[in-house]
Amino acid sequence: MRLESLEKFSKGAAFYPYVDTTSRSDTSMLTIYVDDRDISEAILIEGLRGALRRAVQKADNNLPQLPDLSNVSGWSDVMEHYGATCETELLRHFKVGGIDRLPDLSKISDWSELLDKYLKSREIIQKYLR
Repeated sequence: MRLESLEKFSKGAAFYPYVDTTSRSDTSMLTIYVDDRDISEAILIEGLRGALRRAVQKADNNLPQLPDLSNVSGWSDVMEHYGATCETELLRHFKVGGIDRLPDLSKISDWSELLDKYLKSREIIQKYLR
């Protein structure tokens, strides 16, 4: 652990924004360290609250930002978001035979209205966390 990376919230709780493994350090997970030695329960609880707020904020900041639906009239507007350069690639991505088989984006007001199969895994997490 890199001690200089710890964010202390109280004497008993600290937030560490990395997960160290043998091959790399990853920021996709968060760690809260608790040291309950020689500390009152009230101070420990307050420190944990602060650490959890910080962990949730960091996780929320890592979620993808979906394209603004007010500027989207159809699937051609979000092809780049899905990594498609043409309609054929987009159809192959969703395993459908035609654009008419995809939901009408002009009729939805929020990404959460789309079925999960039309979202990337990180977007599914965002859909259910927010």
